[in-house]
Amino acid sequence: MQNERLSGESESAEALQKRLDKMMALGERTRQQRVAIGAVEEVADRLVKTVAQTDAHERIALEQSQMLAEMKRRQKRLDDRVQRNVEELQKEMQKMDQM
Repeated sequence: MQNERLSGESESAEALQKRLDKMMALGERTRQQRVAIGAVEEVADRLVKTVAQTDAHERIALEQSQMLAEMKRRQKRLDDRVQRNVEELQKEMQKMDQM
């Protein structure tokens, strides 16, 4: 019975570790997305400069600004959520280690 319990706990620990690994990999991908957002920001800036002194300048500048702000907001929310999940999984693993 004791061996079965230990085996069950070990599987749970393995499952937690797999979830943690996946969350950490997701966190890495979200960090890489920040670089992509930076590239989008550069292109948006070039677009706004290209249409300078045209009738469309003000509208395009506003649209680009809003779009970038929304992308950054979503990225931040995702980063925060992944980080919280990683921390929760690490706490669960620490609890299992203490048993």
